[in-house]
Amino acid sequence: RRSWVSDRRGGGMEEEGEEEVEESAMLEPLGQSRGTGRRLRAGAKRRRNLYIAVGSFSFFIMLYIIVASVASSGWEAANSMCQRLGGDMTPENRMEDWVPFISAVSKIYLQLGRSKLPDVNLLDVAKKCAASGWKDDCGKEVFSSHRNLHQTVEHIERERELLRTEFDKHAARWRPVGQELRLPAGFSLEYKKAMARAELQVCQMPPTDDDCVRAREEEIQAIKVLHAELYKVVYSIVNKGLSDHEDMSASRDFLLLTKIAKLIHQQNAQDTIRQQDWHQLNALSSVVLRESLQRAEQSSERFHDAMLYPSTGEIMYLGGFKDFRFEGKGTLFSKAGKELYTGSWKDGRMHGKGKLRDYGGRVLWDGKFEEGAPKKPWYVWQG
Repeated sequence: RRSWVSDRRGGGMEEEGEEEVEESAMLEPLGQSRGTGRRLRAGAKRRRNLYIAVGSFSFFIMLYIIVASVASSGWEAANSMCQRLGGDMTPENRMEDWVPFISAVSKIYLQLGRSKLPDVNLLDVAKKCAASGWKDDCGKEVFSSHRNLHQTVEHIERERELLRTEFDKHAARWRPVGQELRLPAGFSLEYKKAMARAELQVCQMPPTDDDCVRAREEEIQAIKVLHAELYKVVYSIVNKGLSDHEDMSASRDFLLLTKIAKLIHQQNAQDTIRQQDWHQLNALSSVVLRESLQRAEQSSERFHDAMLYPSTGEIMYLGGFKDFRFEGKGTLFSKAGKELYTGSWKDGRMHGKGKLRDYGGRVLWDGKFEEGAPKKPWYVWQG
């Protein structure tokens, strides 16, 4: 009986196993179709992700091209503007290079002053030249009443030409790199005041020329007042913050500064010294200029001042200086009084953060500058 039961159970198990095999055989195609579907869906997803990646990459490439194109155009416009303004920057405005040069010039004129001219009182010559404001043709005017006029003028011109030849021969090593030295407005007034004081001393030599003394004293007093007002308004603008003025040219302080600049121009304060015009100096002015530059050279600290366009009363720059070069915070103006650049300066060039405008007031670049040009960002095309 037990064997029969076991046989029956074994047979039943065999039948159940056969049924399971038949059922799995029937479901196998269905599992294969499901696997194929999953593979197809996975492949489709991969292709979709690839299309998205390619599309995104293409989009960013196109966006980069557009941004780089616009940025390159803006950088080129700003760089071109900086090149146009290169003549207004002061990298070669090195005061220390001009002290030995002016010293050589003063020696020339001191040698000329010690010349032994026939029957000529050099003191009278100096007094009359001082009274006339030391004009370039002062010597000829003074000697016009002398009985040895022809001999005297001929002697002066011959010796002057000789000294000029000697100067060109021996003073080449003293020539500054820059062809001109532009003077801040404050220093121009200092030099003008020092000249007036030197001329006053000449006028006070006996016999005293009262008219000359009175004229020089009035000139000195006017320069003192003008100089004080200049620094007062300059430091007022600086203390308020140069970069905080959206329209500095319309501010009350700047309008006052423009009036002071006009008065400085009317005082005939010298704003530029040129190498080629060294012969327009004289024994007195060359010595005074040398001493003025030496005093300014001794102070190596930064200071604030304004600089005018040469031979005009228009403000060119307002801000920090060091050794007559633009340094620190400052603003460069057009002759029409419009702001062209406001920001940081180093060694006379735009350097650091700043904002550059064209002559119409449109902002060309608002960012970093390096050595007088806008810094090119990484995304701007090279070359």
